Amino acid sequence: MMIFLEILKESLVTLKSNKMRTLLSVLGIVIGVGSVIGLMALGAGSQKSMVERIQSMGTNLLMVSPTDGNITQSQIEYVLANDFLKIIDNVSPEYSSRNQTIYGSNSVNQNITGILPAYFQVRNFTISLGRYLTNQDNETFNKVAVIGWQTAIDLFENPILAIGQKIKIKNLNFEVVGVLKPKGSSGMQSQDELILVPLLVAQKLIFNQNNLTSVVFTIKDENKMDQAKSIIGFTLLDLHQIQSIDKADFRIFSQTEMLEAMTSIMQTMTGLLAGIAAISLLVGGIGIMNIMLVTVTERTREIGLRKALGAKNKIITLQFMLEAIIITSLGGILGMGFGVLLALLIGKIANLEALFTFNSIFLSVGISILIGLVFGIYPAKKAAKLQPIEALRYD
Repeated sequence: MMIFLEILKESLVTLKSNKMRTLLSVLGIVIGVGSVIGLMALGAGSQKSMVERIQSMGTNLLMVSPTDGNITQSQIEYVLANDFLKIIDNVSPEYSSRNQTIYGSNSVNQNITGILPAYFQVRNFTISLGRYLTNQDNETFNKVAVIGWQTAIDLFENPILAIGQKIKIKNLNFEVVGVLKPKGSSGMQSQDELILVPLLVAQKLIFNQNNLTSVVFTIKDENKMDQAKSIIGFTLLDLHQIQSIDKADFRIFSQTEMLEAMTSIMQTMTGLLAGIAAISLLVGGIGIMNIMLVTVTERTREIGLRKALGAKNKIITLQFMLEAIIITSLGGILGMGFGVLLALLIGKIANLEALFTFNSIFLSVGISILIGLVFGIYPAKKAAKLQPIEALRYD
């Protein structure tokens, strides 16, 4: 133990005597560890936020969207006429397409979504200012709109100023009658960037379409989701005269399935980003190995003298290994702080939540120490293998 403490003390003195070299070595590890911790925290926070927001929409949703074919309002009414579908609580047929919306010198390029009043209940949206769209708005082709909170900011700077103003969509003037409460992002899409108009207005006046881009059902009993999914699916297959499920020209999936898919995507992206950040750890390790090799070369005569005085190979090896491990350990500890600050800073700028976990921090710091072991072995072994006579002759 005494020998180990003496070697540790000597390693610290050696590192202190080469402050700039030690600092640069530590810096590479700090950046690597900090990047991994920061990106994993942001990824975990984004995933948690996405899950919570999707769950806030309810777990009893079934979504139907066409792929190669068309789904119309009359087809949905036919589906709803099925006696077996009394388990359906509500339905929201929607038509959505991207288009520019203008107010004065401001403009946004967002989805214009045609809806019926059930949309707000099904999608769990609440009005903050103004009023909801009504069935009368739809039946009388009333050119009115409800917009998302962020859209109101982008167009009017202050959402309070939006009510009663006219916005232009495809050369048609729409009166803003409502602004939705802010909800944040759901997956990759912000739920605050919305422009909602009556369904028939979107279909007939804006886009000249008769079909729907999606239909959302709410099911009374979550235990009957699979039953409802099967009945809706087979009814649409029959309407579209398609014999095989494999050839269906539409997709139907539950909120739970969408949540699982989005979670898987987010986990993959977080892992990918962490992997990219980990490359900087590898680069830092290579840098440490190069610096340690230079150190061995510079201290050749010292190593030769110590071996001539009886120092064993394992003592020489241990000293150089300790120097490498001290560098990476210090880098790992400082990297934790850097990673936390990095995640909080990026999170504040990008409005993202940072979620720190013990596993990600422990793993990153542990890997940094492991890098010290791995990349310190070769220089340490090289130092230990030097022959005393040749080392003492080294100039």
